[in-house]
Amino acid sequence: MDPSGDLSDFDRGQIVMARRLGQSVSETARLVGCSRSAVTMSSKEKGKFEDMAKGDKMRYERRMKNFIPPKGQKKKQIKDPNAPKRPPSAFFIFCADFQPKMKSEHPGLSIGETAKKLGELWNSSSVEEKEPYQKKAATLKEKYNKDITSYRNKAKVDTSSSAAANDKVEDDNEEVQEKEEENDNKVEENEDDDDV
Repeated sequence: MDPSGDLSDFDRGQIVMARRLGQSVSETARLVGCSRSAVTMSSKEKGKFEDMAKGDKMRYERRMKNFIPPKGQKKKQIKDPNAPKRPPSAFFIFCADFQPKMKSEHPGLSIGETAKKLGELWNSSSVEEKEPYQKKAATLKEKYNKDITSYRNKAKVDTSSSAAANDKVEDDNEEVQEKEEENDNKVEENEDDDDV
């Protein structure tokens, strides 16, 4: 098989031109942007390194799952789609009622302009006019608080029952990590032997 089998047509052309100009293999490899061995190595020889790279990538992905960022950085939390949604505020309930009326009165308004007008209308409303929206928001908030406490209690029960299963998984993960470390040590020893 052609030693430059994994190179693009453009790179092969660069190699041919460089060789015709009398440049060395090292200089040619530098032009193409790869190591000298990548230019002269066969695909079969490259396969060993590609397999090692795949193993390194898998190990990296496993370790990143359990990665705890240093202080000051936060790991992005994934929201549970089953968690109860926060209730809207009194203003948003007011907006839900008045937005269709505002759109019918002023059909040419953009979303931002409509929101601005609704905010002005809310601010100019009296306390008595705001009261039904505030009561509705309070009842929705109470319902949300009940739902979130039951959701959290349910999550605690689920995690405690699955703790035994998690312990077994953690033991398996530790065994895999130990084997990876042994393989890493063997690779380092082989590299040291090759250098001698």
